[in-house]
Amino acid sequence: MLFKELKVEHICETNVVPVRPKEDATVGFPTLAVSSPKNSVSPIFSQNILQWTQKQVHDWLLERNLVQMSRLLTNHDGRSLLYLSQYMNNSQPQQILNLLQQDSLPRINENAQ
Repeated sequence: MLFKELKVEHICETNVVPVRPKEDATVGFPTLAVSSPKNSVSPIFSQNILQWTQKQVHDWLLERNLVQMSRLLTNHDGRSLLYLSQYMNNSQPQQILNLLQQDSLPRINENAQ
């Protein structure tokens, strides 16, 4: 299941539609919106991922059905999520999976005791 989550394509949630303004119209610039699930009340996420707390990262992962990743990234904030994203873009999936499994072993051992 974790391997499937790692293979998920980059999720882009911006919809850009070219619009020609009327001559007398005020032009606004597009903003990035973080979508929320349809059937739940979700927290509001800052547009700047660097400002996300550990809880916001956890909630964001759960909203996208990345349950295994949410367990592995329990103590990660927005900055570390961006770092992981950059690392994943430059590494092989199997290498990433191995590192995440190594990172999760201490937690598994703690829960087994």
